[in-house]
Order: sequence, then structure tokens, then C-alpha cells
Amino acid sequence: MPQLDTATFLPQLYWLAVCFVVLYWIITRMALPRIAGVLQRRHDRIANDLETVENLRDEAKAVLADYESKMEKAQSQAQAILAKAAEESVRRAAKCEAEISSRLSKELAETEKRVLAAKNKALGEIDQAAGKLAKAVAEKLVGGRVDGKLVQQALELDSAGRK
Repeated sequence: MPQLDTATFLPQLYWLAVCFVVLYWIITRMALPRIAGVLQRRHDRIANDLETVENLRDEAKAVLADYESKMEKAQSQAQAILAKAAEESVRRAAKCEAEISSRLSKELAETEKRVLAAKNKALGEIDQAAGKLAKAVAEKLVGGRVDGKLVQQALELDSAGRK
């Protein structure tokens, strides 16, 4: 094997060193700066993205806090509106109840008056009919004419006893 030949060790070591130095120079002057630049750009982009994420997170927290405060304000306003509406409904219901109660009281009073008038009229008609009947019965029993005033006085005495 030619690699193990001791006569060629020195030239092989020389070319190994030359190739190593050339490759080392190429890598350090060309490849490593490019790789370092790519890594630096990646690092900068990641740092920029993290900063942007932090800013967006802070902004989102601010928006969320604003949203929650507006929701609390809206809920308190809604509660106030509902309380006012409930109060208004109770007030209107009380007013309607008072109006209906007043109207029913008036109608009840008018109806009582009409019933009393009808009762009095009916009693008057009953008294007249009773008077005519009593006069007719008395005339049949007596066999002649009976004075209507006497029959009326008798009925009045009887009704005074009933009252």
C-alpha cells in the first residue's frame, strides 16, 4: 500500500499540511463568515420575532383589559336599564290597578244603585199587586165594594211589621 510506504511519508505529510492550510483558509475566509452571517441573521430575526410577540402580547393584554372594562360597564348599564324598566313596569301596573279598582268601584256603586232601584220598584209593584189582590179578595169575601184606602193601610201595617 502506497500510504504506508515510509519513503513517501514526508511528501504526503507536506501535501497534507498544504491541503489542510488551504482548506482551513477557505473555510475561515469564505464558508465560516457566510455561516456566521446566516446564523446572525437567524438570531436577529428570532429576536425581532420574540420582540414582536412580546409587543403583540402586551397589546392583546391591553385590548383584553379594555374589553373587560367595557363589558363590565355595559353590564352595569344593562342592569340599570333593567332595574329602571322593572320599576317603570311596577309603577304602570300600580297605576293600572288603581284605575281598574276605581272604575270597578264606580261600576259596583252604580250597579248597587240600579239593583236597589229595581228592588224598590219590584217591591212597589208587589205592594200594588198585593193591594189589588187584597182588595179583590176582600170584595169577594164581603160581597161588595171595599175602600182601597183601608186595604192600603192594612198592607202598610203588615209591611211595617215585616221590616
